[in-house]
Amino acid sequence: MYHRIASPSIDPWQLSVSAENFEQHLQVLQKSNRVVSLSQLVHHRHNNFFRKNKIAITFDDGYLDNFTVAKPLLEKYGLPATFFITSCNLDGQKEFWWDELGRIILQTPELPQKLQLNFGKHFFSFDLENENSLTGELQLRHKHFIAYDPPTLRAKLYYTLWELLSPMVNQEQEKVMGQLRAWAGSSAVGRKNFRSMSSDQIVDLASQRLFELGGHTESHPALDCHDLEFQKKEIKRNKFFLENLTGKKMELFAYPSGRFNDKTIGVLKEAGYKAAFTTRSGSISSKNDNYQLNRFQVNNWDRRKFERNVLKYKISLLLYALSPVSYFFI
Repeated sequence: MYHRIASPSIDPWQLSVSAENFEQHLQVLQKSNRVVSLSQLVHHRHNNFFRKNKIAITFDDGYLDNFTVAKPLLEKYGLPATFFITSCNLDGQKEFWWDELGRIILQTPELPQKLQLNFGKHFFSFDLENENSLTGELQLRHKHFIAYDPPTLRAKLYYTLWELLSPMVNQEQEKVMGQLRAWAGSSAVGRKNFRSMSSDQIVDLASQRLFELGGHTESHPALDCHDLEFQKKEIKRNKFFLENLTGKKMELFAYPSGRFNDKTIGVLKEAGYKAAFTTRSGSISSKNDNYQLNRFQVNNWDRRKFERNVLKYKISLLLYALSPVSYFFI
């Protein structure tokens, strides 16, 4: 599972793999002769297909670099991939809210020392103390930090706001982001390399033999935080949009941030999806539910580390095939 093929200056959720490392991954995978399309893997998994250690490549969200960087490299090595598309930002200039949040909190040179926000009936305040100025030391500490282990007050503010914003609907998130922009003096226009693909690029992907698309909701909500009607709207509008845009039927789905519940699965079945993928780390076998299929997150590894992890993956599959117990790794 990939998200971005890029080298941003900060990456608190480890969503990015550099173009150089991604190409090395593809070289390893091409040599292994194990890569199949995701739809093939789903179709054949009940016939012991997974025992042959087949691998499918997926991308979540629909970032622009999936088209400008990943697509040419996938074509170069003749490897198929599935792109799960969130549709709200297509053709626009906005970043996803979590990227904009990182830009405002972690990269704005000068911020007011104190932040006060209204979350509906709730009030939020935070004091940056002496970190309102972005020093070289702060930039260095932000470069490699992981979101859930913040090393600075700015990083703590970022993660706290991320936790507060995640369960909100898109309109509520936008209201809070508007307050943050006003506080920081920041623009709503996103960085070009953080934007989503255009509709034309989505159509181009869908027309290519190597590639297929899947659903990923309209606005990337944490689905399990919302009622049935909201989930139906998010899933079905996204599916309708992608199918009408491309003329292709959407049969595969990935849960945004891996969040779902029984209501979500019911909506997917009603909408005609045949399989859905989590962000849980693990292999796929005939024992898995079609709507709770696992994936492995790929990080920004060089060739040697990627090969080691692919070997782990193969061992995991072998153990899974020989034992009634599931063996997973991260």
